[in-house]
Amino acid sequence: MNKQLKIVKSSYDPKDVTMLVKDLTGLVTPVTVAEKDEMVKNGAFERAIMIKEYPMNQEYEDYITSRFDMYIPSTAVAVASVAEQIYKAKGNDLVLVSIVRAGIPIGILIKRYLEHTYHVEIPHYAVSLVKGLDDNAMKYILSKHKAEGIQFIDGWTGKGTVTNELVDSAKNYAGVDASLAVLSDVTGLAKYAGIRDDFAVPSAPMNACATGLVSITVFNNDVVGPDDFHGAMYLKDLEPHDHSRAFVDMVTEYMISHTLTIIPETHPAVYLECPEVAKDIGVDMKKLNPGINEAARAILRRDLKELLVRRADDWDVQVIVSLARMKGVAIREYPLKTYKAISVAK
Repeated sequence: MNKQLKIVKSSYDPKDVTMLVKDLTGLVTPVTVAEKDEMVKNGAFERAIMIKEYPMNQEYEDYITSRFDMYIPSTAVAVASVAEQIYKAKGNDLVLVSIVRAGIPIGILIKRYLEHTYHVEIPHYAVSLVKGLDDNAMKYILSKHKAEGIQFIDGWTGKGTVTNELVDSAKNYAGVDASLAVLSDVTGLAKYAGIRDDFAVPSAPMNACATGLVSITVFNNDVVGPDDFHGAMYLKDLEPHDHSRAFVDMVTEYMISHTLTIIPETHPAVYLECPEVAKDIGVDMKKLNPGINEAARAILRRDLKELLVRRADDWDVQVIVSLARMKGVAIREYPLKTYKAISVAK
């Protein structure tokens, strides 16, 4: 690792996570989504471009935070269930490696659950995945821990992009298990999952404001050198809207104050529904954000044509249905088989 490298800060307690991400604050100029799209059309690498992130409007923010309590119990059960699975598999050699960004709060919660339940101190790192794992970050972790103990963490599975990148790039590191541990998995792609169903994780709709105020990570040769970690920015201007610590603290409090029913481990067959949906409604699959949590994030950051839901009155989709209505997005019931919601971009 470059000893002069400045690490990006986050709004989390440093005891909860070690960020293995270079600080690009002040080194790159974020652009709008429209500007990014134009740059990509002209040949730019999409994940070399930093996108400007804006504060949520107050109505949107107030609505989400007022509904946190609805989904804290299911989130706590999912955290405990997946934590038990990976601790059983890897024991005290376990090293949590969360994918920036959605994986970070999940990794923190798993770490806290295991510390409370088993009185163990589990290392937790946050790394970037841009066209594969950050090689310098992986080498740093492997210099300190056993390869067999590494467990990659993310929030949920979607179309399988993260899973595929992990499988491809983990081949470069002998002994590293390329499997993913998530809270919600309906695809069967994740080896470990808290719940094999599509359920709402409260942090999902808030993007940076529930993931430590860290931007997306980029791999840009102009600002990321050969010895550097992939880079990100600390989004200081979003501090008044940050709920990152509040979210993990609420779930932690619930976990330690309630007796949780652990969901038995299962390993369903892989089934990816998006290709069928894209073909049926006549859109490119890139336009789809599958699952409640991906759809919720898309409502904030994409221009949507419609929100497909299996049942509009399903309790799990009430928040994203309301958020879609706030944004003027059309809602259509559609016979989804595994997902409860899929957003469709314009």
